[in-house]
Amino acid sequence: VVFFYREVSNGLDFNYNSFTYFNFLEQVVRGVEIETALRPTDKLSLTANYTFISPTERTQSRKTFSDTSYNYLLRRAKHNINATVGYQLSKAAFISFTAKAASKRFDAGGYLANDVALNNYTLLGAYAEYRINKYFKFFADAQNITNKKFFDVRGFNSIPTTVNGGVTVNW
Repeated sequence: VVFFYREVSNGLDFNYNSFTYFNFLEQVVRGVEIETALRPTDKLSLTANYTFISPTERTQSRKTFSDTSYNYLLRRAKHNINATVGYQLSKAAFISFTAKAASKRFDAGGYLANDVALNNYTLLGAYAEYRINKYFKFFADAQNITNKKFFDVRGFNSIPTTVNGGVTVNW
């Protein structure tokens, strides 16, 4: 478990409307990160982590350009959760499943516009490998297997379902 408190004064930020840098007055971020890894059996592994942030930022309004305060950071979710379950099927075969969840966050809305809320999302993934010997293994990896449409940056498409596979060679 890690608790953090970060205070920044007279920092630099980027204005997504004018595409220039500017000084912000103050940013305070409090939060906690929790991580765990369990191995209930020789074949089963579980990992998970959670991050919570509670920010306050005094800066230039993205709508009116006057001083204002925000209780969020652009493109940063207040809550993030990641989890992985892995299972060693045999000496040669391994599979794992992953989940990643991000809560609602905000992105710049545009010139003289309010910031825009980006919806929360959950992504699922799967991985499998088969080891032939100590030199060769085959693998397949699938990300966003539910083809969830999400945005980390407003206006830029999320990754669709992606599947890749291959051979790993060690010598």
